[in-house]
Amino acid sequence: MARASLCGIGFLVAACQAIPPSSPESRLATPVTVTRENPAGDAEEPEDAALTRLLTEKTSERRDRNGTLALWLPDAGQWRRVKLFGHPTRVTHRYGDEHFALDSLAYGPAEGEDSAAACLQRFVDRARAEASRFGVAVGPIDHGQGQYSRGVEALNATTRRPVPATPPSTPPVPSADPAPSQPAPSQPAPSQPAPSQPAPSQPAPLLLLTPVTSGPQPLSLSLVRPLPRSPRGSFGAALGLAPMPYVRGSGEFTALFTRQRYVGAVAAYRSWPGTCLVHAFAVRVGTDEGLAQKVVDRWLDEIAPRTRWLPRTRLAPPVEDR
Repeated sequence: MARASLCGIGFLVAACQAIPPSSPESRLATPVTVTRENPAGDAEEPEDAALTRLLTEKTSERRDRNGTLALWLPDAGQWRRVKLFGHPTRVTHRYGDEHFALDSLAYGPAEGEDSAAACLQRFVDRARAEASRFGVAVGPIDHGQGQYSRGVEALNATTRRPVPATPPSTPPVPSADPAPSQPAPSQPAPSQPAPSQPAPSQPAPLLLLTPVTSGPQPLSLSLVRPLPRSPRGSFGAALGLAPMPYVRGSGEFTALFTRQRYVGAVAAYRSWPGTCLVHAFAVRVGTDEGLAQKVVDRWLDEIAPRTRWLPRTRLAPPVEDR
């Protein structure tokens, strides 16, 4: 059962004080008590214990029932594949019977522009409307952008060759009154190539100010995340990189006398022409919201960029939600 609010009854919620973050000892569970139904085991603070596992355990690959999509999950053995009532998805996984975390992939017709940014915005608009209908208080939404390795969806269906990630640039049109020609700079001899500079192993993130199309704030601070090192044998790495726009935010609702708060993120990919592929992830906040935000950071940095269509998928698969 979810832990009840310390306030006890609804009219005292406003007078509640913030719960201090739990101690490291209260986040530890006896290993034999950790199960798929309860990955927090017998830890004193179950939400914090579950999030600690999501932050520290290794990631492993999981697939949808159709054998077409691959995704990665932290502490993968403790997730259960489930269905969302009234919300069909390609594949959804739940972390614990108490919904400590939820990971869901949605694939379907674009119903408009099929760019990753357009697919993401439509998903966010629908999620906002759904949250408002059920009385969920949605916090500010921050926009950002990462990168992911393209997969078989980037291959031309006829030639099976990679489609350029961006259209080729148009050569500049010469002006009517060109400037006086200058002598071309001398090129180094073929036998003496210019020394190459070593590339940094981990590029630094870039901070951008991105307009927010919805919400009360006119601007939102965004983080362009570098792509993590591709796993060995990754098929998509050979086809180049593509933008992965994402949003992150929070939601809070009260059920009976229990108040629950979630933080999460949603990422979108350039899928097959005319379709959208959106990946959503949310975790339940315990006594330490900073811990929950770190789990979301890990998902954006290490996990979301690895989502890919499997190489055996030759053409756009039919929409078969579960």
